[in-house]
Amino acid sequence: PEAVLHQVFSHWQAQYFNSGTAALAAAITAAIQSKAIHDQPEVILPAYGCPDLVSAVIYAGARPVLVDMEPDRPWMDLELLRSNIGTRTVAVVAASLFGIPERISQIRSILDGSGVLLIEDSAQAFPSGEDPDFWQGDLVVISFGRGKPVSLLGGGAVLYRRPEFGGLLPLPLAQKHTSG
Repeated sequence: PEAVLHQVFSHWQAQYFNSGTAALAAAITAAIQSKAIHDQPEVILPAYGCPDLVSAVIYAGARPVLVDMEPDRPWMDLELLRSNIGTRTVAVVAASLFGIPERISQIRSILDGSGVLLIEDSAQAFPSGEDPDFWQGDLVVISFGRGKPVSLLGGGAVLYRRPEFGGLLPLPLAQKHTSG
């Protein structure tokens, strides 16, 4: 699997974690550090999704802000998203619900110039081949847990293209214990 992951991730830097939830918490921590809002930072999430989304936000020390879905659609309501972005918003988590990609380019245009990071939760979606444009987020979170598109029975990753994000991500626990 390592050769396949290297090929798919060839346009990205990857940092690995014990789970997809841990990877999401790390991405949120990086967003908090990036925007430097340490007093009640907020992260916007889809109102319908895995409860681990909320757990990761709380673990990272932020407040979850839930945005409802569009009627009869698997995507966040973009007008509600726009109206919920505030001065304390550090990130928007856009989840590919049931493997159906969220409208990343439209969310990106809403966030342009705001300093709010776009975290693409791709725990349920994975490219079928090498497609450098499959992921569009500033940070991309992947889960390798049971039942995921690429199951390694556990683990997760944060992908990023901008090198500065590597310095903002916390070290996984295994690296903390071995890095003296």
